[in-house]
Amino acid sequence: MNGDSSQGDLSYDERVYEAFLEAAEAGKLTSLERFLAEWPETSLELRTRLERFARQLPQRPTPDLGPYVGLARLGAGGMGVVWRAREAEGERVVAVKRLSAAFASSRAHIERFRREARVLASLKHPGIAAVLALRKANDGALLLVMECITGEDLSRRLARAPMEVSEALEVARQIACAMQIAHANGIIHRDLKPSNVMLEASGRVRVLDFGLAKTVAGDTIALTRTGELLGTPGYMSPEQATGGAVDERTDVFALGCLLFEMLAGRPALEPGDRDRVEIGGLPGTTPKPVVALIRSTLEGEARRRPAHMGEVRAVLEASADG
Repeated sequence: MNGDSSQGDLSYDERVYEAFLEAAEAGKLTSLERFLAEWPETSLELRTRLERFARQLPQRPTPDLGPYVGLARLGAGGMGVVWRAREAEGERVVAVKRLSAAFASSRAHIERFRREARVLASLKHPGIAAVLALRKANDGALLLVMECITGEDLSRRLARAPMEVSEALEVARQIACAMQIAHANGIIHRDLKPSNVMLEASGRVRVLDFGLAKTVAGDTIALTRTGELLGTPGYMSPEQATGGAVDERTDVFALGCLLFEMLAGRPALEPGDRDRVEIGGLPGTTPKPVVALIRSTLEGEARRRPAHMGEVRAVLEASADG
């Protein structure tokens, strides 16, 4: 983690340089711009040196993105890698998610990938990343083309420090608004977690990655194997973690986990735990209705949680106004 004092008496620039070498040797230096964003106090002199070194490093080949030119690797999910890319015949910058080669012959994963495109296309909300197209690469791989969102994901933001109460309530409110629209369209996200929430510089919050989304009416194809769990440990509700039926209250549980973590600076549910939730450590300035809301969203039994995101949103808005 940047700023770690465990490296003895090294100066800030020396620690940056050590981290740069470590990332380069491990093949993890996907973008110097993204690397330096994690070390904002790097001196101009060292930035210039690192830019020169970076140009000399062997370049990681970009995958076949069909009509798009890969610019930088943004991240990877369960079914593919996302690249920031530019239209080969234009200047528009987009995000392109390429289905992993490991799933290219899997009917279930291909259908899940296609369904993500349909889900995003059906959701029109400023808090949800919009899908632009579903295309194929030159080698036939599926490409999901989305608007490219710039900013910092919630996991990176929380790695620095917990949020002030007002900031956390506003982020949670915007997530609740976006998910209220998704639920109204019959879509359950099933993978709300910090890395799937993007914070834009303007203050707008975006919910990303509907790759595990499920329609309330049920899927038209068997997309999971018996015993296969979809989601992220630490943010899955007990019913989701045990393979039970999910509904809006599954996302309500995950939002409760996010809100607690934003305020307390630690996860509400450690990976491996399914039922034991400890909500101690909230700031003393947390409004009592919000404490009660967090407690109710993290109830082990779905029937004891708020029934829908509208209830969560109402408490957040009332607490912010108060």
